Amino acid sequence: GNEFLQEMSATFRDMRHSDEMVDVVLVFEETRVKCHRLVLAASCDYFRRMFQADMQERDAGEIPMKDVSSTTGLLLVEYLYSGNIQISAENAQELLAVSDRLLLTKLKKCAEEFLCEQVASTNCVSLKNLARLYGLETLIKVIHSYLHDHWKKLIDMESEIDQLTEDDLIALLTTHGSDEGSFLLLQKWVRSSQERTGRFMELLQNLELTLFSKEFVCRTIMSDELMQNAKGMKIIQEAMESLVIADRNQSLVVGDYKGNIWFCADDQQWQGIQVPFTECYNYSVTSSSDGFIVSAHTRQWRTLPPMSVGRLSHASICDQDEFILIGGCISPDAHLNSVECLNLKTLKWSQLPNLPLGQTFSNVVYVQSQLFVIGGFTSSTTVSRDVHLFDSTEREWQLRSPMPEENEGHAVPFDSKIFILGGGSKCCMQYDPCTDMW
Repeated sequence: GNEFLQEMSATFRDMRHSDEMVDVVLVFEETRVKCHRLVLAASCDYFRRMFQADMQERDAGEIPMKDVSSTTGLLLVEYLYSGNIQISAENAQELLAVSDRLLLTKLKKCAEEFLCEQVASTNCVSLKNLARLYGLETLIKVIHSYLHDHWKKLIDMESEIDQLTEDDLIALLTTHGSDEGSFLLLQKWVRSSQERTGRFMELLQNLELTLFSKEFVCRTIMSDELMQNAKGMKIIQEAMESLVIADRNQSLVVGDYKGNIWFCADDQQWQGIQVPFTECYNYSVTSSSDGFIVSAHTRQWRTLPPMSVGRLSHASICDQDEFILIGGCISPDAHLNSVECLNLKTLKWSQLPNLPLGQTFSNVVYVQSQLFVIGGFTSSTTVSRDVHLFDSTEREWQLRSPMPEENEGHAVPFDSKIFILGGGSKCCMQYDPCTDMW
């Protein structure tokens, strides 16, 4: 069947090249291409409807193809006769426009797939606008993912910033509003057009200035002429007051099994924190120096990228720019040994080497820049005494001296040592990482 169709297609092409039985001419700029109405109608719904409808072109000897270059026109005719076409960076967008106009669904999809492979910082915004124009949902998703990871590159791309819509800008600012680069992006956007300058103060509300560094607020934000007004000075003052308070006060945060969370910042009064989840339990809470999870001084939650595997009864810890999840389970009998790491600057998850055994309710601490995982349950009834140290150089877990006895207590780092306290008893054990002795 395919061989017959290929031979017929080849015959029609030969007939076209030798002007046999051609009965219509397509005009692309100065180029005139003789064709067969039957072939055009069979391969393109646009021409089929044209030749069937009561239109001027139905009986015309020549049909002008407006807004189609000669080069693209020749490629298009070859495609209509053979089903083959060579898409390139030079013709992809024009082929997209032509295929949309001529109802060539397959060619339009091919052009979209090609453009998905071409997304870069130099064209991502213009391609997104193009994708919206022609309803290219796949291309929109690819560009959305690209911008999520590479949005900072736009700061140096003036031509792309010029084409960035306000809605797209707001989406980027709200997603990355705690990153200082978001202010630089806003700066470039409002300065790309005089009409945009008046939108600066309102768009600034999408940024979390309280999560910027004091140095950046003082050196960059305060010096911006767009901030040199009463409203701008008030925003800067509030941000600086919040940053100073955050530096001066240490907040204590505690939670319970039911999902309630409280914090105390003044050593006198506990205040509840409203949680964004309602059906989670056995979750893990840790502290972050920059408030990515919840900022104690703003009490605002921030949604992070999801884990690769949902889990409960796991351990977690935050160190500088890394948030680490260890073990846990997906059901009472399915313990996990995986270790996931979220970079809080790039918001990308990565995998650390697995632990030897799956475990829940482990203790995890940093001591002298070393990560330790201590104890936990390796089954619903088995308590582990194992101690694992992560060797960041060799990228592997090392087994250290086990705890002297099984214990379900909590680990606390203090004075370069690790203390295990409680666990249903009055037990207190001390571990020295330097000597590997309990």
